[in-house]
Amino acid sequence: MGWATSKVSGSGVVTRSGVIQHKGDLGDRLVSLDRWAAREFLKAEAIYCERPAYAPGNSTTTLWSMLGVIQLHARRCRIPFVLKSAGTIKKHVTGSGRASKGEVVKAVESMTKRSVKDHNEADALALLFLALSEQEQGGTGSPEPVLER
Repeated sequence: MGWATSKVSGSGVVTRSGVIQHKGDLGDRLVSLDRWAAREFLKAEAIYCERPAYAPGNSTTTLWSMLGVIQLHARRCRIPFVLKSAGTIKKHVTGSGRASKGEVVKAVESMTKRSVKDHNEADALALLFLALSEQEQGGTGSPEPVLER
């Protein structure tokens, strides 16, 4: 699972990103995510996540369970929790909602002037750029979950 954060400091905007590697069964992964979120969300102003698309098997259940943990932390911290579709994220950085993973990676690397670890990190950064753009335009302004279709 990719993640990205941004904050304003005296020297400008500082962006951090990476990929969380969860090991073990679903319960172990949720506990690991819970611990990570408790550290990372302390100073967050909003949390944006990619809305999972349906996929057969356990992957959709896993992703929605992980989003539940993230939404719980957002609620506890009283900050907006926003879900965005993959197409909206792709369109923001590439101009096409049907862009391939490789096209998203290339666009993000061009925007950041650095290499990304993998498509998960590229997706997280693409979502961060969309979130920052929306925040500049006024953000969501609501601690309730915002679902974009």
